[in-house]
Amino acid sequence: MEQIDIAATLAVLLAVPIPVNSLGVLIHESLTGLTVGDQLKAAYVNAVQILRVAQTGLVDHTQSKEISWQTA
Repeated sequence: MEQIDIAATLAVLLAVPIPVNSLGVLIHESLTGLTVGDQLKAAYVNAVQILRVAQTGLVDHTQSKEISWQTA
């Protein structure tokens, strides 16, 4: 676990979008209160976000679209 992982994990636990430029990986041990389906959705959104940031570099917050792990 790294400090960078906390923002992504807290976002999922609080049911808010993962921060746009977050490169954090979900701390799966913290997600045990979620259903397996919700854990998989959260992992998918987290992976897509990391890929998007890696492909495009840091995103301009004014032009970016957040995706919620709950609506994936």
